[in-house]
Amino acid sequence: MAEPCWACRSHIEDGQILCNECKNWQGWRKYFNISTLTLSLLIALLSVLGTVGPTIKQMLFPGSPNLTVAGSYTTGLVKKGDGYFGDDLLSLSVTNIGKQPGALRPALNCASIEVSDRTLAFDSISPTLVEAGKSSVVSYKQRFVDFDGSIDRDGNPTQSKTGMYKCEVNLGPPSLVVVINHSGEVHAAPLNFAVISVNAIGPDCAIGMLSAASLEKCTK
Repeated sequence: MAEPCWACRSHIEDGQILCNECKNWQGWRKYFNISTLTLSLLIALLSVLGTVGPTIKQMLFPGSPNLTVAGSYTTGLVKKGDGYFGDDLLSLSVTNIGKQPGALRPALNCASIEVSDRTLAFDSISPTLVEAGKSSVVSYKQRFVDFDGSIDRDGNPTQSKTGMYKCEVNLGPPSLVVVINHSGEVHAAPLNFAVISVNAIGPDCAIGMLSAASLEKCTK
């Protein structure tokens, strides 16, 4: 026996899916009961959203910085009495290809890849902010230099912090890591050292997991 219309209680024949009196759908279709006017308005709204959606998204989510880094690491140490003194300078050439300003860290704490308790610290000596679509050179000076008392084959003292160091340089995600090859030889003239950008996508390339074994795989 057929049930009456759920909306107006009019008689409904077996198998009838639309009420002749109130024009409401019957059966499971009643849960999707949308009038022609409402359906037309929804279609119009979707059309408008399709047109202005990207603009609204840009207003609400204006993009993010996208920094790329290359650079050099130089040292100029001069012998004074029994010690060597000077500045180790890390210069990073930064390009921001994103839509928003980005910044590097004002201070870098770099951890040795090979010896867990060794660190290098650097403080910025130039602005660290890089505007969207622009490039800048951000310079850092090493916070201190120390020696372990050993000497090389030429009789020059060697630094106690020789080796490869990993430094996370950007303030926001995604992680951007550079690797400094800190040489143990000390000379009066400046020396150039390698700065390697690391692709930090993937767990093995995150700064906490980066090791000598994974360095080659992670470097660009």
